[in-house]
Amino acid sequence: MPLKRTPPKTSHKSQSNPEIDSCAVTDSGLSEATTHLRTPVTTRCKRLREESISPRAKRAEADDFKAELKEMMLTFQKNQTLLLNKMLGDIAEIKAQNQTIQKSNLEIEKVLDSIKAGQDQLAHRIDKSETERLSIINNIQKLQSEISNLELSARSRLAFDIQRIDVRDVYRLPGKPDKPRIVVTEFARVDLKINFLVAIRRYNSNRSKADKLKCIQLGIEAQNDPIYVSEFIAGDRRKLFYLCREFTKVNNFKFCWSLNNKIYIRQNEHARAIRIDSESALDQIMK
Repeated sequence: MPLKRTPPKTSHKSQSNPEIDSCAVTDSGLSEATTHLRTPVTTRCKRLREESISPRAKRAEADDFKAELKEMMLTFQKNQTLLLNKMLGDIAEIKAQNQTIQKSNLEIEKVLDSIKAGQDQLAHRIDKSETERLSIINNIQKLQSEISNLELSARSRLAFDIQRIDVRDVYRLPGKPDKPRIVVTEFARVDLKINFLVAIRRYNSNRSKADKLKCIQLGIEAQNDPIYVSEFIAGDRRKLFYLCREFTKVNNFKFCWSLNNKIYIRQNEHARAIRIDSESALDQIMK
């Protein structure tokens, strides 16, 4: 239980002077027995009671408080508005940046799609080129085999000695799928070409159509088609060569050939060869 203490009694009573200022320091309240100690005593400032403030002062104080509060609220609102406007500006800038990034991403995707399409086309072309390369290699191998067979056949049947070094190039001309294509042979020297053509004509001369030079005689056993050998004629003389062949058919001439880009006709084995250099030369023959 809390103990209650009774404050000690004192015989000295403090006296207050209503005329003394409430905030002054005085020694009058000290007892006579203790005046010789010269102990200073400080009195408290009296607080004004609320009842002593007039209503007008209260209203003025309230109005000042309201004004101050209102100013604080306006300042706060102004700061919040500035902050909100700044945030809205930042958001708008971020949106614009996002739109720019999205547009850039779309352009990048288009470029990537274009690159991918180009790569696919390139891969397709590479595959096609590889297929064509393999086909060319196979054709070269076939042509090399045909050349070898042609060399062997030419040596044995045509009595014409030819070496691989004598042939500069061999290739096929384009043609229809169901028709045999022309094989072009380029000799290293003109005299080799002429000797080869002479050997072919010598072999086919005085032979029946069934005994003339054929594929099977060159080692191509899968086909028994005849082989027609002719000299390549320049474009300006092809027409003349065609006219000469037609002339021999109509006028019962037995031979028409070209040698070293020169065109000859011959009526029979006992007649002499006639060189044709122009269409007028054909007209002179029949006069």
